[in-house]
Amino acid sequence: MSQDIAGRDDRPRAAARQEVARQVAELAAVYADRRAYLADAARFKAAGYRGTIGYFCTYAPEELILAAGYHPARIVAEPGMVGPVDGHLQSFACSFARGCLDQALRGHYDGLDGVVFPATCDSLRHAAEIWKRNVPQRFFHFMNFPSRLDAPGVAEYTAREMADLAEALGAFAGVGAAGVLAKLPETAALMAEVRALLGRLWEARLTWPLPPLTGTEALSVFLAGVVMERREYRDRLARLVAAVEALGPGAAGDAAAGGAGAGDAASVPVRLVVTGGVIEDPATIRLVEESGAVVVGDDLCTGTRSFVTSEAATGGAGAVAGTAGAGSPADLSGLARLYLAKVPCPTKHPIDRRVDSLLGTARRGRAAGVVFLLQKFCETHAFDQPYLTSRLTEMGLPSLVLEVEQGRLTEGQAGTRLGAFLEMIAGRREVAANGGASR
Repeated sequence: MSQDIAGRDDRPRAAARQEVARQVAELAAVYADRRAYLADAARFKAAGYRGTIGYFCTYAPEELILAAGYHPARIVAEPGMVGPVDGHLQSFACSFARGCLDQALRGHYDGLDGVVFPATCDSLRHAAEIWKRNVPQRFFHFMNFPSRLDAPGVAEYTAREMADLAEALGAFAGVGAAGVLAKLPETAALMAEVRALLGRLWEARLTWPLPPLTGTEALSVFLAGVVMERREYRDRLARLVAAVEALGPGAAGDAAAGGAGAGDAASVPVRLVVTGGVIEDPATIRLVEESGAVVVGDDLCTGTRSFVTSEAATGGAGAVAGTAGAGSPADLSGLARLYLAKVPCPTKHPIDRRVDSLLGTARRGRAAGVVFLLQKFCETHAFDQPYLTSRLTEMGLPSLVLEVEQGRLTEGQAGTRLGAFLEMIAGRREVAANGGASR
């Protein structure tokens, strides 16, 4: 009989862990083969969609795209050499913007009916104009999402921008703005369910002695949701959450996150938080974790910024964005408030809410350090990094800056630096355990 260190029959927990792993693997496979998934027009037609509209950034309101009868698919870059983009964007432009545009110029997004660009950084604004001129799609909309989130009248301005998008989508779909807004309560409720389920996984990762999902697995689960038909994703996500919660938090040293089950401190991975922009390749997080860490929380565009409010990230009373506690929006005013309440990215100001969210995530996750994953040539993240580092230092948390290009780290160099970073954290732990005296 298989027993854990307390002498309990461990077979039910082992079976539960296997079920969680199976469901995660299925979701990861959807994202890994995303081109084939999105090319399956019969799938979306059977689900009642008119087609598929791509979008950039967490500030694109998926609820409105769904309400117009289109499947929203997030645009991501893919690792590898670029080609056609060199004739349109200089080599020192943001690697994410270059990667996405290169995919479009190669024809990889020709199956989309259109695309929505929210205003974020200058690089993506330039990419939007190049896309509009060179990529043959029937629908294009640039949404002027505000940069200053605390300015007078910002909620009203955002609601008007969303109204313009609803009008454009309604005209394209042939249902008018009224047709889109009539469906908004239904699609907002759907996305509220999705965010609530993601929020439950987020809480478990932050607060359990060892998280039920590694950071690699959590990113794979999230990325599946930017590709999959949203009702299908909600149902698959609900099953995964149920399996995770049936597993329960266990104890430090449990094998749920790769520990050997010995229960000693050395077998417990170092708890880290990662922060950055768009990480579209789970292999990036895997490299961090293979160095001897487990990523318990994040501040990523392809992560908590999509479904967590600033208040929730700091441990306050705020709910996960879009859930009943935060107000599931039934109109454009509510939708505007929801998107403005999300954890902001570096293209939004002031920085205070992002700082508080990152520090709150690290504190609640009992993180031993923070890793910055900076997209190459991303100026907005690079501007924020020194100040964030100083605030983490004040909190007593060490940090490491790694450069990401087209979604990936350079394995050799990054692995060496991660190893040294974790050794430094281990040294700090030893000093603390010895009452402040090193050996």
